Amino acid sequence: KQLFETENECDWIGVTCSAFGKITKINLQNLGLNGTIPSEIQYFAGTLTHVDFSENDIYGEIPDGLYKLRNLNYLYLHHNKLTE
Repeated sequence: KQLFETENECDWIGVTCSAFGKITKINLQNLGLNGTIPSEIQYFAGTLTHVDFSENDIYGEIPDGLYKLRNLNYLYLHHNKLTE
C-alpha cells in the first residue's frame, strides 16, 4: 500500500483523524522517508496532538511551523539528520 494512496488524508498510512475528519496524529516512524519536514505542518495547529517522524532520513532545519502546533503533546524526531 502506498503512503498517499487516496485523496482523503484520513485514509493515508500513519494518519489518524478525529470523528470530525481532522488530523490528530501523524505516525511515520521508520518508513524510510527522506526530505525535509514541510512548513505546511502548521496548518494542523488546532488539531494535531502527536507527531512521530523518528527513524527516517529526514534532514534540514526543524520548520517554524512545527513550533506553532499548540496542542502537540508528543513529538518524536530522533534518528534523523535534522539541524537546529
